[in-house]
Amino acid sequence: MKIYASRVRDIEEKEYEDIFSMLDSSRRDKIHRMKNKAERNRSIMAGLLLRYAFLGEGYTTQDWQKVQIEQEKYGKPILKGYDGLHYSLSHSGDWVLCGMDSEPIGVDIQQMRPYRMELAARFYHENEYQRLCAITDEEDRCSQFYQMWAAKESYAKLTGRGIGGGIDRYVTEENYGRITDRETLVSAFMKIYHTISNHIVSVSSYQDEFTQQIMMITDNELRNME
Repeated sequence: MKIYASRVRDIEEKEYEDIFSMLDSSRRDKIHRMKNKAERNRSIMAGLLLRYAFLGEGYTTQDWQKVQIEQEKYGKPILKGYDGLHYSLSHSGDWVLCGMDSEPIGVDIQQMRPYRMELAARFYHENEYQRLCAITDEEDRCSQFYQMWAAKESYAKLTGRGIGGGIDRYVTEENYGRITDRETLVSAFMKIYHTISNHIVSVSSYQDEFTQQIMMITDNELRNME
């Protein structure tokens, strides 16, 4: 398992031609339809980070140019023809995140911002809401709120089922070691990272083996990876 993170930067239109040649075709099509520049920047950086992670597995730029992204039954993106290579992408604030593994993986990053407990009451399981209510330190409660949210998002990406059915169905253990879908009873292991300032990162996997670090990748490294 490898987890990569890179800071989103403002990309000038004059750079698009060179950068687009590094992206997979489905992402290029998606970006062309985007009207919001900030969204385009995040999507471009996510695509570059995915390319970096792919090449980091020992594949060549020629292999990458042939990559096709397809969707599984519930919409989870996969690398066509690479059954032993799984990935997951996320972005929040000024950061994009990519997880790569030989087994299914789900990653999520959440920027910690002011929150409302009403959201926890509405979207979290009752046990999780009560855990939050029991925390008296506001900073700790904010961190726990986003740890739960990131955990649910990463699990949803792992399974491919998304959050359309409600994230209260995904229930975290108090120590954040496991998370379970209370409807299907399918459980997964998870790990929380506090590596990036003011952000929470969660990784979910069916295997209880996690990397201990998140690799920070610069823009130059993304552009020059061969």
